[in-house]
Amino acid sequence: MNSYDARTGERANLEYPAASYAGAVYRGICESCNGGWMCTLEGKAARLLRPLISGKASTLADVELVTVATWACMKSMSLEARNFAPEEWSFTSDERTIVMEEDRPPSRVAIFAACAEMKGQPQSYSRTQGAVLASGRALPLTIHTLQINTLVLQVMAPELAARVVSPLSVPPSVQKFEVPVFPPPPPGSPSFFWPPELSILDEDQLRLYQRRQPPR
Repeated sequence: MNSYDARTGERANLEYPAASYAGAVYRGICESCNGGWMCTLEGKAARLLRPLISGKASTLADVELVTVATWACMKSMSLEARNFAPEEWSFTSDERTIVMEEDRPPSRVAIFAACAEMKGQPQSYSRTQGAVLASGRALPLTIHTLQINTLVLQVMAPELAARVVSPLSVPPSVQKFEVPVFPPPPPGSPSFFWPPELSILDEDQLRLYQRRQPPR
């Protein structure tokens, strides 16, 4: 489990157990691929993601969270397009344009970060269907899970017909395994502190988390 608290500045550069599982060669972000806006976004996200991937306690400001969230959306959109037919895509063309031209995630998505202290594939992508509570009712959504070494990012896209009028409700048993990335916390709320309270320790826990179920 994580043994360091990232909430104090003097401890912000310490490593925690996930560092022993991070790959010696970092392949998570290609800073030269695709050119143009994608290359620019890759470059901005790289310096923010490296500490999270390599097992270093850290914090992120709100503007940095938006960069990480935009990068996660771009990757989810690209991998979904590669692995699924257009009629199965969970993002619209307008939302792709928002990521490309406005440099931000679509407003309907929610993004969380978790830590994996386990051996396995250093990079993976999965797409599952699930539901969370919003405004007191179950909200169907598509869940995109990106794993890059020890970092696990989830991009949740509620179905297009849903009207989300309140934040997605996350069970406390899941909250311990993740840190919210997007939407950014409201003014006066705690910032992004890394790592989460608990880590994902094996493939069974990861499969549960991919479906938004509390790892056991």
